[in-house]
Amino acid sequence: KMQPLISVIIPVYNSADLLTRCLNYLINQTYNKLEIIIIDDGSTDNTPGVCRDFAKRDARIKFLRQKNSGPANARNNGLGKATGEYVHFHDADDFVEQDYYEKMVAALNQSHADIICGEVEEIGYFFPKFDRVHICTTLEEKLSIPRTYMFNVVWRYLYRRDFLVQHNLQYPKNMFVGEDTMFMMYATYYANTIATAPGAVYHCISNPDSLGKNYKQIMNGRVNGAIADSNKYADFIKKTGITDITERLRRGVLDRSERLEFFHIPIFAKKFYTNGTIKYCFLNLPIVTKKQGHNRIKYYLCGVYVFRKFITIA
Repeated sequence: KMQPLISVIIPVYNSADLLTRCLNYLINQTYNKLEIIIIDDGSTDNTPGVCRDFAKRDARIKFLRQKNSGPANARNNGLGKATGEYVHFHDADDFVEQDYYEKMVAALNQSHADIICGEVEEIGYFFPKFDRVHICTTLEEKLSIPRTYMFNVVWRYLYRRDFLVQHNLQYPKNMFVGEDTMFMMYATYYANTIATAPGAVYHCISNPDSLGKNYKQIMNGRVNGAIADSNKYADFIKKTGITDITERLRRGVLDRSERLEFFHIPIFAKKFYTNGTIKYCFLNLPIVTKKQGHNRIKYYLCGVYVFRKFITIA
């Protein structure tokens, strides 16, 4: 069985408070063939101090610094320093279960895939769970089974580094938001196979100080990457059919439907949609609709908005 070295690339920016938990879970993994590369993106808090302390404790940790220029550049710098056979992009405010890489490598040994997709726990989101190692070969399978068409964040995946080098896959330079979508869609298209890893759980934490939550403030006076990269990507997903497949998968595709039928007419039905919506139907008419978003649940009665309930984020 393969026991490859895995390069874990972590871009960090003012993450001192949450980074400690992230690194503690990494250095105590049941699978220890890790190379942990931390790229500090010009932090102004105690993030560099936390990184140096951990680097002294564990020889597997490499710590680099760069002028503040965004997560895309940081990940590219990490890729340039990586020596592992496989690469995982990890966010500094998240953490993985202690058997995460063990289960990802188990799926890798079974599939020998270019990309391995794990599971994710995040409040307010419905990431897929996997009952077995699914090996996806067609473009539609690669988009639908891991639900890449909905969840194209890069930290779900383990990538074979030779595959990334072969196709010159890097993040668009100087991009602060949306860089992971571009990277993942290119990777999805070019991968010969993508396999799923049941039980390999990545915990995504909603951090109020993250780039996504402070986009306008952080991007003040900045341009989000190059227009040429965005235009090239838009042309790519259209020509390859990714746009058509994604739109078709998003349109009314049901995960499952539990229904009581009488003369083939559904009387009561509880329908689960891929975007997390649940509809309680009578004679195929939605009576109660429950829509769960990032931090709230909205309820509708016969299509009329009734009330919302906020979710407490840990």
